[in-house]
Amino acid sequence: MNSLVVDFLEHAITLSDNNYFNVFVEYAQPKTRILDLINRSGKDVAKPSFISDKLNLSRVAVTVSLNQMEKEGLIERKLSAQDRRNIIVNITKLGLNEVKNIREKAYFFLTDMFNTIGKKRTEDLFEIITILFKEKIK
Repeated sequence: MNSLVVDFLEHAITLSDNNYFNVFVEYAQPKTRILDLINRSGKDVAKPSFISDKLNLSRVAVTVSLNQMEKEGLIERKLSAQDRRNIIVNITKLGLNEVKNIREKAYFFLTDMFNTIGKKRTEDLFEIITILFKEKIK
């Protein structure tokens, strides 16, 4: 096995074990991903099937998450005015605050990381991520 890959994994595991990546772990949770997607989708756009397809989550996982988020007051569901068979999911003010808080955590985490590695390495990292984005997200 490539020693650089092994070393990279060891460093990543150690950082993770020390909770360095917690903000991304939180951001990767279905609840946060769903809230963020609903927020970005706009009013009366987000349907459970759209959420499932867009985030590559099972319909069951989306339904369970939506049920929990509705109980927590983060979202509201209503029947579509155009097609009463469809359910529309909208984010509440409480949900918007939750999205805002996690985005602020991510912003401060990244600001700290970029300050730690310096401007040149930050630019290099951004260039690498841009390459991955263009090659892998088509």
